[in-house]
Amino acid sequence: MAKEHLHPTMEEFFLFQKGDAIMTVGKKQIMCSSGDFISIPTNTLHSLKATTDIEIITIGCVIK
Repeated sequence: MAKEHLHPTMEEFFLFQKGDAIMTVGKKQIMCSSGDFISIPTNTLHSLKATTDIEIITIGCVIK
């Protein structure tokens, strides 16, 4: 679980490898499962709640 937060200088990307989760991006809830790719722009509130065991790849890219 990742509580709601934002990154003022970083874009964040999530690639779901296994399992199911709910991502909240801004005010939108997204049901995520294996194969899904989610992009979070800088300065965007987001959170993650796994509903099953999950495996994800996360990438953060600093934007200056």
